[in-house]
Amino acid sequence: MWPGVGDKRIFIMLDQKLRYSSVIWLINKYPNATICEVGSGSQGIGPFIKKRIFTGVDNNFADYTDKRRKNIKNMVTVECSALRLPFENNSFDIILSLDMIEHINPDERNKIFSELIRISKKFVIVGFPCGQDAYQIDVRHKKILKKFHIKIPGWLQEHCQIKYPEKKEVNRILDDTGCRYNSFGNESITLHKIIHLIEYVTRGLPIFAQFLPTLFLKFIGAKGKKFYRLIYVIEK
Repeated sequence: MWPGVGDKRIFIMLDQKLRYSSVIWLINKYPNATICEVGSGSQGIGPFIKKRIFTGVDNNFADYTDKRRKNIKNMVTVECSALRLPFENNSFDIILSLDMIEHINPDERNKIFSELIRISKKFVIVGFPCGQDAYQIDVRHKKILKKFHIKIPGWLQEHCQIKYPEKKEVNRILDDTGCRYNSFGNESITLHKIIHLIEYVTRGLPIFAQFLPTLFLKFIGAKGKKFYRLIYVIEK
């Protein structure tokens, strides 16, 4: 077995930069805002706002391993379900949730959005793999890992078991809230395929995580008509 291939931890820097690059501008625009990230895992946005304390929420902080992992220092952890967040209304200025909604059963997504909006004062930022194209990319990824007898990580197992959110579905949910919102693509389908290719060819060498994200985002990641991930910015 190739050590680390298929393990989300190997690509932590690359994966995080690609996800957070499109939302960090809004976070930085409000340097004094309180932040809560729902579905943060043990790191979340922490590496990109090292001088700011934020609250991280997860049902566990194991990052799909067998035991709870050490959390990043600038995160205050709260272990709970996203369906029942233990905070009062308007508790945080900015609520962030990236790549969490797709792990939630479709009939519970409405409740998740309600909870995220409830505890926010100003903004809710939600991002997730969206639609059938994104789903098929991850199904293909799983098949290749299986073909080469590489352990399939838990996050990918879940991705392939639950229908991905559709833009129309989320728009309908948000229209019912009365909140203003806009959405935009993050990480083109082409880029996502290249990330998988790098994983297979290089065995996830960390050097790629340090130097490639900027080039990807400049030349590939922001281009194309189809995106792997959709980002919503919801304003109360």
